[in-house]
Amino acid sequence: MHRNAARLGRVVFTGMALGYLTACTAMQQPAGPAAAEPRVGDAAFVMADGYRLPYTVAAPDFPRAVVIALHGFNDHRGAWKEPQARWSDMGLAVYAYDQRGFGQTAGRGIWPGVPTLTDDLGSVVALVRARHPSLPVHLVGESMGGAVVMAALGSDHPPDVDTAVLSAPAVWSRKTMSGFARWSLDFFSSAMPGYTATGGGLGVRASDSDNTLRSMGADPLFIKQTRFDTVAGLVDLMDAAFNAVPSIRTRLLVLYGRNDQLVPCVAVRRTLKRFDSPPQLALYDDGWHLLFRDLQGPIVQHDVGRWLIAPDQPLPSGADRNASGGVCGDADVRKVAHQG
Repeated sequence: MHRNAARLGRVVFTGMALGYLTACTAMQQPAGPAAAEPRVGDAAFVMADGYRLPYTVAAPDFPRAVVIALHGFNDHRGAWKEPQARWSDMGLAVYAYDQRGFGQTAGRGIWPGVPTLTDDLGSVVALVRARHPSLPVHLVGESMGGAVVMAALGSDHPPDVDTAVLSAPAVWSRKTMSGFARWSLDFFSSAMPGYTATGGGLGVRASDSDNTLRSMGADPLFIKQTRFDTVAGLVDLMDAAFNAVPSIRTRLLVLYGRNDQLVPCVAVRRTLKRFDSPPQLALYDDGWHLLFRDLQGPIVQHDVGRWLIAPDQPLPSGADRNASGGVCGDADVRKVAHQG
């Protein structure tokens, strides 16, 4: 009996040790060596390394412009179903693809790295332009997708697009975090990179739409357990987006909701101050983080569709005029002043 107990103890210890070692191994899946030119495959953009990015497209018979939509963190191309339908009715062809490591891509849940995400976007833009050579091409990025757009547009080789819309862009970089937040991130991502967390219990709400939140919770493609090293990768992306701002020359519309609990107002304000020429800002008093899927999502969708068609015209909702006082309220302004 003692021998069996000892054997059981060794098995348990070995299992715990292997689990710990696995959890302590940081992982990424950057693009592999280029094997061929990127191409549009069957329902997927195929990158130079052969990696497939599944996409959907909604388009009228005779589109007046093209939109490439990038989803947020842990999400997938299905997030754009309603905007795709609305913008298609407005005359826009809308492509939405799963970014590497998300949705139905290989290695789902493993961070690909900032250069890979931005290179993938550049390849997708080139493929879409080749398909629609006579049409304007626009980008719309939500949260993490907005950060990917920013990092790409501020790079040495920005994608060839006419305008971009950033919806609640993920810009909570290390330069806009508290010291404790930075320490916690560095500790957990280095000590336990493979451990996962759900974010439950933090009391953070992404939208005022219960239907949206329930749908995301039941969605098998939405990632609900996030590795700590993937969270660190997201912050690396937010750093890249923040640092890219002075180099961005593309015309932008930035959307932000006053109730956003995921991207702090102070981070958005500090990011906007880095632009040489401030982008157009649309501020939604009743908006949360998932602006396109909030209760007032149809209003935001219509605003963006109209702006993409006629960027020199006021937004139908007046959200651009609402932003004249700045992105933060009085209490937030004092917080910005305190942080410097």
